Amino acid sequence: MANSNIYTLVEFGLFLWLFYRLSKQKIVLFLVMGIIGSVAWAADNVVFHSIWHDNAVFRMLSSILVVYLSIDKINQVLFNGLKEAYRQTDLLLCFSFFVHYTYKAFLSTFNVFPMGLHSEFYTRLWLILGLINIATNLIYTIAILWIPKQQEYILRS
Repeated sequence: MANSNIYTLVEFGLFLWLFYRLSKQKIVLFLVMGIIGSVAWAADNVVFHSIWHDNAVFRMLSSILVVYLSIDKINQVLFNGLKEAYRQTDLLLCFSFFVHYTYKAFLSTFNVFPMGLHSEFYTRLWLILGLINIATNLIYTIAILWIPKQQEYILRS
């Protein structure tokens, strides 16, 4: 479990870096999000729980921040007057991030606030996550195939 808790912190940092590269916002916003995320991860893994347990609070927080950044990027692509927004691979990627991490945040709430529901209910929630994971991976593949080819530049001498 320690590996997955460390992985979630690394994944969160990589998402911050990705959205910094995709957006036109200043780095200060991403540094603040990174500091907030790091403090939340440390508090969740050291103060509230052990690093050896599933710590859903940070997972929920990081999922919510990825959803926020995805919505922000989708709005930038759709409402900046781009006539061919459907050709933007950023739109597909951020839409799939939005769907996947919205559901992950929803699923994490059941770990943060246990409700004592039947185990079959939780099994079906995880099954739905698996189906969403398959769908988002297909969207990632389509987005990668959709990346426009760069024009070749030939220097004439």
